[in-house]
Amino acid sequence: MNQNNSKSNNTNSTDNVELQEKQKQLNKIKDGVDKFLDVLINSTNINISMIIKNNHFSVFIGPQTKENEKERIKQAIESKMTIADFSNCENILKKLYNISEQLNLIVKKIEFSASTDLKRADDPNASQGVKFDFFHPGTKEKLNAEKCSEVPISLKLPFAKSEKLQMSLYEKSQVIKSVIDLYDKTTPGYNTRCLKTEQFDTGADTSVNYRRTKLFQNISMDCSGGCEYKGLDENKYVICNCNVTGHSEISNTAEDGALIKFPALNYDIVLCYKETYQNVNFFQLI
Repeated sequence: MNQNNSKSNNTNSTDNVELQEKQKQLNKIKDGVDKFLDVLINSTNINISMIIKNNHFSVFIGPQTKENEKERIKQAIESKMTIADFSNCENILKKLYNISEQLNLIVKKIEFSASTDLKRADDPNASQGVKFDFFHPGTKEKLNAEKCSEVPISLKLPFAKSEKLQMSLYEKSQVIKSVIDLYDKTTPGYNTRCLKTEQFDTGADTSVNYRRTKLFQNISMDCSGGCEYKGLDENKYVICNCNVTGHSEISNTAEDGALIKFPALNYDIVLCYKETYQNVNFFQLI
């Protein structure tokens, strides 16, 4: 048995080394794309936005202005690219680098396919990984995006398996969004018996088991580290609010799994008394 375990450990170790080496090679290619785009920005007069897209990566380069916002979002949706609100970060960088508020920074946003990240390559739900940089509109100097790490950046990432999403049901749930998000199993609607909620169509009261089996969609959404899942938008994009720099790739994924019912016995119903008592005290304080 010990010999078998030893062989298994050696095999796993060899596989890990090979995967690490493959990832290093992929990272070199991605770094090469990144550096090429920096050269392109410095050697080109960029007054309008451009999109470069192939099977392995998608790129947006250009200013993000209020004037081009509608067209930019339309192009992103058609190209299945991330929609980003960088306004908080841009304001910080303009002050830091003494850039006029009237000017727009040049944004470089790269989205690498999940296949270029071997940790996510086999996940059918994984989105593209997004990286971004900012450049001075005059000098083309690359600005320090790390200065933005303390402000939220709102990213909307296309969901890889959007056909799974039941948006009509999701939209009905938005009336009680604070307690039920059909794709977030951390919300109270999924986790407590004590919550009183009604069916969207009939108004009848629901039990936690009803919510788990009839409402929640057997898919749990999540965003990468440094980001918080904030729901879906009307285009089936996953909203992630992120406090990160542009150096690491930001992505979202979803986990499929069987929904587990609460046990029929009500032995934990006593917890509702404590929960209700805490809520009453809270509302008396505000």
